[in-house]
Amino acid sequence: MIYKTKTKIENRWVVIKVYANGVYWFTYDFLIDLAEMMLTEHLPHKRWASKNLDEIRQAIEKHLNEN
Repeated sequence: MIYKTKTKIENRWVVIKVYANGVYWFTYDFLIDLAEMMLTEHLPHKRWASKNLDEIRQAIEKHLNEN
């Protein structure tokens, strides 16, 4: 399986759409206040997230820099 993510921030939520082999699979979300813990402790252990951490982190950083 090849997993890709598309991350956006809605209000105070990080919303990650997860695609498996190019097909939408599910949506994963968490409060932006938990972002650092999620990026360093939780998401690296998820099969679908481990190779997509850069995309997720960049979306969060972009949002924080703009707001």
